Parts: sequence; C-alpha cells; structure tokens
Amino acid sequence: MPRTNRKNFSEGLRKEIWKIFWAEVEKSKKSGPADFLSKFLTEEEKVILEKRLAALYFLKQGESLRETSKKADVARKTVIFIKRGLKKLNYKKKIYSKFPKRNKFQKYPASYGRGRWSSLHS
Repeated sequence: MPRTNRKNFSEGLRKEIWKIFWAEVEKSKKSGPADFLSKFLTEEEKVILEKRLAALYFLKQGESLRETSKKADVARKTVIFIKRGLKKLNYKKKIYSKFPKRNKFQKYPASYGRGRWSSLHS
C-alpha cells in the first residue's frame, strides 16, 4: 500500500475540501457511482479499495484475521483497523507519551548515606 505525506491542512480548508467532495458525490447520483469512482480514483487506488472491501467481506463471512489478511492480500494491521471500524465508527487512536507522568511529591531515594538502598526492598 502506498505511503502518503502527513501534511495537515487547516480546519477551514479541510471543511471546504469535504464540502466539494460531497457536492461531487451528489452530482454523481445522476451519472452513477461507478462513473464517479472511475473519474476520482486512480487504478492503484481502485486496487487498494478492492482489497479493503475484500477484507471486509471475509471478516463478515467469519474468517480469522490471519486468513483474511492472506486472502485479501493486505496487512494484518489493516484488517484489524477494518474490524474495529465494524465495531465502532468513531475510533480514536490512543496517544501515549514517551515517559510516564511522575507524582510531583514522589519520594526519591537518598543518593548517599543511610537508606539509599531501601527503595530496592519495597
């Protein structure tokens, strides 16, 4: 699957882009969705869409993640993403910080003298 640039657009531009997209979808109802997709998607994007739809089909048939991944020729991570999309529509990726937050009042062991090794016993 192709990698994309992670450039983020401003919120106003994103809203305008989606507004134009949905207007084009509304226009396509007259000519048909197949015509719209053939104009809108490249051949490579159509193949990617077909593979994702195949993964969705296999999941609905009750196939395992591994079998779905093999049959649809997509990464297991993609299959997991699709499966989660079936369960809940607004999936948000969890963001973890690099370092755990520490309590400001956490007792630090003494660096020298009596009690410096006591933290190892607790």
